[in-house]
Amino acid sequence: MSRRQRLGGLLDAIGVVDGVKRARMAFGVSPFPVLTYHRIAPKDGSDPFDPDVIDATPQVFDEHVRMLARNFTLVGTREIRAHFMGTRSLPANAAMITFDDGYKSCLEVALPILRRYGARAVFFVSTGHVTERRLFWWDRTSYIVRQSKAAEIRLEYPEPIHIVRRPYDLQKVTTRLLRIIKDTYGLDVERFLTELAQAAGVPWSNEVDARLADDLLLTWDEVRALRDAGMDIESHTRWHRVLDTLTPAELEEELVGSREDLEAQLSDPVRAIAYPVGRGGDHRVAMAVARAGYDLGFSNATGINDFRSAMAPLSVRRAAVDAWVSDAVLRASMVVPNLTEVSPPRKTR
Repeated sequence: MSRRQRLGGLLDAIGVVDGVKRARMAFGVSPFPVLTYHRIAPKDGSDPFDPDVIDATPQVFDEHVRMLARNFTLVGTREIRAHFMGTRSLPANAAMITFDDGYKSCLEVALPILRRYGARAVFFVSTGHVTERRLFWWDRTSYIVRQSKAAEIRLEYPEPIHIVRRPYDLQKVTTRLLRIIKDTYGLDVERFLTELAQAAGVPWSNEVDARLADDLLLTWDEVRALRDAGMDIESHTRWHRVLDTLTPAELEEELVGSREDLEAQLSDPVRAIAYPVGRGGDHRVAMAVARAGYDLGFSNATGINDFRSAMAPLSVRRAAVDAWVSDAVLRASMVVPNLTEVSPPRKTR
């Protein structure tokens, strides 16, 4: 645990966090923390998927939600949209819980905990994966790296790549491969992952993909069950492509296609998007997001919103949460964000 994390726990323990919170309420000024989760599961290496998207164990998430429900007013996208439109101010000590991607643990683990404390959350869903039953590209990459028996992996696309696969260094190998997907403009992700499986000697097919996805991802019926339980469902694009790496046609498909998928499945308007890997991108991307009909855009691992400075509706900040974070440290990070931290900035799936 870092020095700033220990400081957060200490400030909460000696009452400083409560004092700051009361002072901000008195003056009508407070940060607006928006927390990002992805997957709730034991972080014990028991499955071959990407461990970096496990943000909390069930027990830790329960502690987080209990603390949040006691100390903050949890809001959804309707409230923050009304705030930006000037029709309603956010309540004192407002906060938001969000989930990205569309993991089955959102329904099976997170929803019962949220209901236990009367809490709300916003779920940003990648619609193509739900419809076609395909693993997310980071989980597929992790699965291939961990299932491989090869000592070396050599790729030719998008450029010659040589990776030494050491059993004790598998997450570093995965991270290097994911960086290629995140940063390569115009990458054919399916071609890259197909060649990766071949180079790693791991059998892959549409049937394998669907079987693994069925165990890990929500179905549309399950997405509707979240909506029917009072949760907000919004867009996380169609295929979770990093927006600033896309051609104009690909960008439109990701943005418009996802919104149309959600509205067709849920019969509810979709006005918010969470940017894949937290990157909203450049002016070109911002204009495309607005043209696609979104009023709100959420980044990730960018910190806590501060109403003393301008907060733009298409660049709402979110704080990523890591599995080690206690409820005390989390609360301190949300109330005194300049002195403490929620998690390191690497949490950007």
